[in-house]
Amino acid sequence: MNLYTQCANRLKQLRRESGLSQEVLAKKLRISRSCLANYESGKRQPDYATLIHIADHFNVLTDYLICHINLRSLEPEAAETALYLQNYFSRQSFILDLSVFTPQNQMLILHYYHFLTAKIPHQ
Repeated sequence: MNLYTQCANRLKQLRRESGLSQEVLAKKLRISRSCLANYESGKRQPDYATLIHIADHFNVLTDYLICHINLRSLEPEAAETALYLQNYFSRQSFILDLSVFTPQNQMLILHYYHFLTAKIPHQ
């Protein structure tokens, strides 16, 4: 199974788990049903803005949608930790050497950073 097919199946799985038809989800995403059908069949891939919209709708990470990682989203405990770290690091100045982490952990750190900057209001 190629990557496009895996990503298409992941989108279809999320839609089915939420109990939505293609028609209903397409309306929520403000795209045509045929466009969504093409995404789910792997014939087309969503643009960046649509990918973000889909991820927000299903509350998953964009990298989960593109089959880069298998982590759907950050758990609620991670959100509490994120708030604590944001408050702590907002008072600190530092440089983080990511080269000491595995590539997978580097991606998790990047997702965590995006989670912090996108989901938690800056003070």
